[in-house]
Amino acid sequence: MQKIIIWSAFGLMAAAQLFVPASMIAGHEIVLQNGTLYRFKTAPVDPYDAFRGRFVSVRLEGLREVEAKDTAFEPGEKACAYIGVDEAGFGYITHATKRPEEPGDYLYVEIIHTYEGKLVFKDVIDRYYMPEDLAPEAERAYREHSRNGDVERRDAFVTVRVRSGKAVLEDLYVAGKPIREFLNTHPPN
Repeated sequence: MQKIIIWSAFGLMAAAQLFVPASMIAGHEIVLQNGTLYRFKTAPVDPYDAFRGRFVSVRLEGLREVEAKDTAFEPGEKACAYIGVDEAGFGYITHATKRPEEPGDYLYVEIIHTYEGKLVFKDVIDRYYMPEDLAPEAERAYREHSRNGDVERRDAFVTVRVRSGKAVLEDLYVAGKPIREFLNTHPPN
């Protein structure tokens, strides 16, 4: 009887260890398949961070701060940041609420701090994963196209799928092309 209990407990533990990553992957794929697609402009980002591994570090404009409708937010608190689309077709945060209250797409964000009636969020999306051999060249191309001094001439952006408060970065674009296509047509020097 004791062996049955031990093997049952082992089986339940093994099933739980498989369930957690499988549910995370399934949640990610559901957002990619069924989420609303948004484009976000990118902003300049610091160079390569040796501790983060092989991906492209991105920073999205319009996803860092917003005017607070409700000033009762505290640092570390979660909020629902609602997404709007500007006249150029790029997404940005319109306002934040304590919980989902309105129709429309929103992201769960963490408040870093508040100042002068504004909420500042922790980055929701900050990396685009790529094959290890392509990531350094993609990072270089992204930096070059997102750091152009003239804001209107910067031509790097990302597409992001949003569903039920979750966001998944779908693709990184440089000069109007998906990054892999851009790298195929602009080989390294």
